[in-house]
Amino acid sequence: MKKLVVSNIFLATACATGEKMDSADKEALRSAIKSHSPEVKECYEKYLEKGKKEGLVTLQFKYFDQKISGAEIVKSEINDETLHKCITNQALTWQMPKYHTNKSVVVVFPYLFKAEENKTVK
Repeated sequence: MKKLVVSNIFLATACATGEKMDSADKEALRSAIKSHSPEVKECYEKYLEKGKKEGLVTLQFKYFDQKISGAEIVKSEINDETLHKCITNQALTWQMPKYHTNKSVVVVFPYLFKAEENKTVK
């Protein structure tokens, strides 16, 4: 049996204006995105049923007033449109934390997908 590993590497967040987020805003955003990891993992589980590979998939989305208005895969080591569409469709349903200004926020969030053999301890 394979154990699925989905690692989140929080790369960058910035306002469309180029303004940097403070650490509290970044942490709230990171926490909100990580809370949706099971949904992203489910997309990868469906993809693995095809016996496919592992790799890094980078999601980018823009949100304003807690709602995501656009999501896309901007870089991927896994060339599978179904996986990409599943992840972006999930992202479009997420609610993000309120940001302290009235500006759109652009988020780049990579996921590292890896399936490992499950090792049993005796």
